[in-house]
This record gives sequence, structure tokens and C-alpha cells, in this order.
Amino acid sequence: MNRQSRFSSLLLAVAVPVALLSFTACSGKMSKSDCEKADFYEIGLKDGKKGKDGSRLADITATCGSHGVTVVEDKYTYGRKVGLTEFCDASQAQKDAKKGITDSICAKEAVPPYQTAYSKAVIDEREAKAKEIKELQARKGKLEKREGELQNQINTYDSQTGAVNPSQPVQQ
Repeated sequence: MNRQSRFSSLLLAVAVPVALLSFTACSGKMSKSDCEKADFYEIGLKDGKKGKDGSRLADITATCGSHGVTVVEDKYTYGRKVGLTEFCDASQAQKDAKKGITDSICAKEAVPPYQTAYSKAVIDEREAKAKEIKELQARKGKLEKREGELQNQINTYDSQTGAVNPSQPVQQ
């Protein structure tokens, strides 16, 4: 077996079990052994860091319960809340405010730093939109003024030439 084949075999030997373990842990299809070894705080923490809602806890509880393993829900819930404080940061609040999202997981869970940053971001977005409206109104006013000036010039030309139709040649 050449060097590349050995590397490929080793990679498959490691990658496949890791991928399967990740898939089963994420899909809620945990084995009895997975349930017995699970650190429910860590699972909740990871879910919180990803901004997931708490519905996964019901899946885990059902799966592990079917194996006779009791899930320590308080640990999962606490871990998820800790993870949400990382996910629900000022940056996430600004993104949500900019997109007009009012029912995010961060708002539903009432994460204090997020709420403060979201309120500020909404105020900032409102002020930016109000400023843009003022700028548009000012430009509109200038355009209307210029339009009036041009119309006055046309009227002056028309009065001088007897309202010439531009598509017809001027008769002399």
C-alpha cells in the first residue's frame, strides 16, 4: 500500500466515525451510550452559541428517555442560556435591527446585552432613515426649484416666439 493510500485509509477511519457521531448527536438520534456520557450543559451551550431555540431539548429528552437515561434538563437549559449570551451580542442585535427582525431568539429569550444593543440599533436605524428622508426632501426641493426655473425659461421663449412647436420649423 502506497503512502497516499494509507493516508486516505487513515483519514476515512477517523473521519467517518467522527462524522457519524456528529450526525447522531445533532439529529437527536443518540445511542444509550451517547446519552449516558452526554454533558448536557455542553450540548445546551453549543445550541445556545448557534442561536437555536430550546426545542432540541425535547428531542434529546425523548431519545435518551427511550434508552432509560434521564436528561438533566437544568444543565442543558443553563448551558443554552450561557451560549445565547455569546450568540446574542451587539453585532447580532445590529443585524436584526437592520433587517427589521423583531421576533429573533434573542428577543424571545430576553438576553439583556442584546436587548440594550437592539434598542440602540433600532434608534440608530430610525435616525439614519429620518436623515435620509430629509436629504431626499432637500434634493426634491432643489429639483423642483430647478424645474420651475427651466419652465420659466421655456415660457419666456414661448412668449418671445409665439409658442413655437419644436417639431415644426420656424417660419420667417
